[in-house]
Amino acid sequence: MSEITAVAPALSEGFTCEPVFTRPALGRPLEWTGAIPAGLEDRVDRALPRGMSLRRVAERAVAPV
Repeated sequence: MSEITAVAPALSEGFTCEPVFTRPALGRPLEWTGAIPAGLEDRVDRALPRGMSLRRVAERAVAPV
């Protein structure tokens, strides 16, 4: 399995990892896990046109411009 992982500071020393996209096998498409790294959603949403959001793009509810 392959994955794209977000790395974030932990509450104590070190860091935590959270899978954002996973691919169950080679040749298969990446699948969104539903996770969005902390702080990213608001920043991206402000940059997108009205009616679009990072979550809706990731869910494939709307197509990016």
